[in-house]
Amino acid sequence: MCIVGESGCGKTTTGRMLAGLLRPSSGRLMFEGKDVWTTKGEDLARF
Repeated sequence: MCIVGESGCGKTTTGRMLAGLLRPSSGRLMFEGKDVWTTKGEDLARF
């Protein structure tokens, strides 16, 4: 994966959300059709 964009457009914030360090203030973070924040157990480990 590669995330590119201008300074201040949210690249670092997106990376932190993908790593589970930040929770989105609105909306959902989806991966392969599953909400990352409600995924538990082995499915989360696979992510």
